[in-house]
Amino acid sequence: PRARAGEGRETPAPATALLHMLQWTVRHMDKAAVTAHYKTVFRFVLQAMDLQRKASAPSRGVLPAVERAVHVFVTLSLKLSETQFRPLFLRTYDWAVVDLLEEDAQGMEARSLALYTLVQMLFEQLHAMMVPFYAVVIEHVIEVLQQATRTPLWYEVVRSVRVCAEADEGVFWNASRATPCIAPLVAAMWEEAAALIPETLRALAHAVPDDEFLRALNTALMAAAHTEHVPTQVRTLHTCASLWAAHGMALLAFVPATVASLAALLTSLRPSSAPPRLRRGSD
Repeated sequence: PRARAGEGRETPAPATALLHMLQWTVRHMDKAAVTAHYKTVFRFVLQAMDLQRKASAPSRGVLPAVERAVHVFVTLSLKLSETQFRPLFLRTYDWAVVDLLEEDAQGMEARSLALYTLVQMLFEQLHAMMVPFYAVVIEHVIEVLQQATRTPLWYEVVRSVRVCAEADEGVFWNASRATPCIAPLVAAMWEEAAALIPETLRALAHAVPDDEFLRALNTALMAAAHTEHVPTQVRTLHTCASLWAAHGMALLAFVPATVASLAALLTSLRPSSAPPRLRRGSD
């Protein structure tokens, strides 16, 4: 589940209540009212989403008022044509990623967190119809994934990759777009809260089932399994096993390299690191 904002500090309750009322109002707008007022509603929602940046202290997740503003945005989006929606989404991207680029790095991080919360919620509602719009953010996605620090924004971006890959119907993801995601995702497998990573890698493998990408992913996972950190090793091998279970026929060409890597991994295991019953069986 998405990290919630209000942990440890308060969010203005009146703002959240106001935005909830606005969401209800937008939901009941007819077509004429939407056409007349959607730009005004959008500008107001963008100001509300900026509460993430204006918060008195950094948050571990999106603030409740900001999350409610995102719900208003999504509710409005469901009533718009693609021609009406596209400029709003492009403006939201610029607002989050471009406007503060050279003057407020922390503010840009906060706005980007709101942006990717929006992206994820839009995918939950629009599914495949949202996939082409991911082209707007993909360069920034790769940039954030390659950051060494695992911030709330980093995890929200990973979630966006997963939902986009799951929604894609063969029109967006390809090896050139997905391959840069492999190294930063596999590098995060050591973290205790890493359940999201295998899910995302499996979604990408399903979206890009071609030899080039699967070879790179299989190689990265086998390399990552050569670690003395047992939880990471287990997570990595489970992910690799699920990859083979789903795409075994496509991976047949990689059997020799994979077997060699597994043999080297087994050789490197010390008896003291094996489960007790295995050690007794080898005595």
